[in-house]
Amino acid sequence: MIVLVLRVALGIVFIWASWEKILKPVDFAVVIDNYRLLPQSLAGGVAVLLPWIELICGLALVTGVYVKGGLVIINLMLIVFIAALGANAIRGVDVDCGCFSVAGQARGRIVWDILRDIVFIAVGFWLFYMQYRYPPPHRVGS
Repeated sequence: MIVLVLRVALGIVFIWASWEKILKPVDFAVVIDNYRLLPQSLAGGVAVLLPWIELICGLALVTGVYVKGGLVIINLMLIVFIAALGANAIRGVDVDCGCFSVAGQARGRIVWDILRDIVFIAVGFWLFYMQYRYPPPHRVGS
């Protein structure tokens, strides 16, 4: 039961995180560019593609369809998110993470954002482990 609750909760987090970014890709491109980790020419493409990946993976976790694939991609995204935030923290650059909003106002929270993502990745890794340890039963004739 706890696996189901955490899986659905993590899926909802990623669906929620994708929503505003899907609706405002230009604003999200500005957030991505503020990280100063990618060439400016790539920010627009990433801003369009990344939220849809978040949405699809979140839906996979909520619906229970392609859960392992969704978890792999979510865990990889979280590694990238943590690395990007960490790189800016080390450089002393206070960026708005753009995780749940593209408003660009959440400054001074970079450590909190990293810690939150570490919690999410711990849940994601545990869920992935549980998928292999206790795979869901296969239904015959479904």
